[in-house]
Amino acid sequence: MPGPNSSIYSLRSSQMLAVLCTALLWLALPALAADDQLDAAVLRLIEQDRLEQLEGSALVIERSQRTRFELGAVVDPAPEDSGPPRVQALSPGGAGQRMGLLAGDRLRSANGQSLLPAGAAKALPDILEASAGYLELGVQRGEEMLTLTGSADAIEIPAYRLQVEPTDPAAAGQGCGRIALELRPPLSQDLHPLIVVEVDGRLAGPLDAQVLRVSAGRRQIKVAEAINGHRFTGYQNLQRSRLRFAERYKTLTLDVAPNTTYRLAARLDRERIEPVRDQAYWEPVIWRSVEQSCR
Repeated sequence: MPGPNSSIYSLRSSQMLAVLCTALLWLALPALAADDQLDAAVLRLIEQDRLEQLEGSALVIERSQRTRFELGAVVDPAPEDSGPPRVQALSPGGAGQRMGLLAGDRLRSANGQSLLPAGAAKALPDILEASAGYLELGVQRGEEMLTLTGSADAIEIPAYRLQVEPTDPAAAGQGCGRIALELRPPLSQDLHPLIVVEVDGRLAGPLDAQVLRVSAGRRQIKVAEAINGHRFTGYQNLQRSRLRFAERYKTLTLDVAPNTTYRLAARLDRERIEPVRDQAYWEPVIWRSVEQSCR
């Protein structure tokens, strides 16, 4: 992940570790130093246009102490098959795993509130807050309908003060490019979504990040496939779920040109699905690149 000098912002703060609340869903990933995590969190806000361009004055964000409830699961709120939200991964030992959730489960309701239509799962944090962390999930597992209950993990977030200031654009060095995952790759070409895990051996950002800024030059991109389970048999999906997360990584070498956005995908090779454990059935590819300003 690029450091703060690769953007037009610099970070200055004394008590702001809580800005890393977005990191609570990062799982099976290497631990980072606090300053690296802060870089990743702030850059993600910039990429999402959460921090407006600053003109001569600092932007200050202050939050009081609060409690956040976490399910410990990565959920796709709008799967490509238009079905209920799908659990993509679980944090080992997290609330979701303790409740009995499995990767591939579909979430139909939470505390009696429907999680349909697509996108309604984004209300889950509000549902958890309203119930002080208690959760009753209506889950679809294949053809079976289940009810799972339990308590979410309570995360105490301390008060913090975050100050972001503009810096000299010349500090951006040799420029930057982007990796964008927000568009669905063309399924007609057997191209499917993937997750970017690391860039040059460093945490790329939350697993659900849609746009990542990277410094220009040769980059090693570690990725994991996120192919829809209906492309496999039940037994093949069972094999995929049993793989340890680290075994599902592959690395793509990407020569990042300044002011270029790259769209990545997992190419499925139907003839090489068996054995699943060998992972010969997919390869990371660049399915589109476009010129786009990056600063």
